[in-house]
Amino acid sequence: MKNSSSIFLFLMCIQGALYGQYAPGVGQEGTTAMHKDSSAFIAWATKAEVQRGPMQIDADSLGYVTTGTPDFALGKAGANGIVSLGDGGAAVLQFALPVRNGEGWDFAVFENSFDGLFLDPPYNQGWLERVLPWMDKLVRPQGWLYVEAEAVVSSLGAWHAVKQGRAGQVHFHLMRRSQE
Repeated sequence: MKNSSSIFLFLMCIQGALYGQYAPGVGQEGTTAMHKDSSAFIAWATKAEVQRGPMQIDADSLGYVTTGTPDFALGKAGANGIVSLGDGGAAVLQFALPVRNGEGWDFAVFENSFDGLFLDPPYNQGWLERVLPWMDKLVRPQGWLYVEAEAVVSSLGAWHAVKQGRAGQVHFHLMRRSQE
């Protein structure tokens, strides 16, 4: 069961999304985000070492994350899948050519790149239903929701689960808005 610090973290994530802490998504006005197919990218990682963290920092009994292999971090973003690092995990990437300080951006990280929202609210407190009215404002029509919950979530308003699974006590879902 998650504690009150999870509530704070969840609310901070929602606040960041609402108030634009990060650049708008690719193609939106005022963004610095780049699409993975941009010709500005000249190389992708060729080797990866991953140190996994726990599924939940305050629940050692849940064990460590296992989703993805280090090879999933290689090559073009999104080509191989995802690698979960867990809480406090780390990845060290190597490239065929050194990363140099040139003109403009020199390095990019594609993190939770769902063009959408990551929801990991406190369990059994009705938070998924409470944030539902914000979904259309926060996520573009083609966007995704990644939802973690205490039980299976087949749908959430206009959103439906495209993929789902379970890791320990956590049910995870990749959701897409229903097309009407």
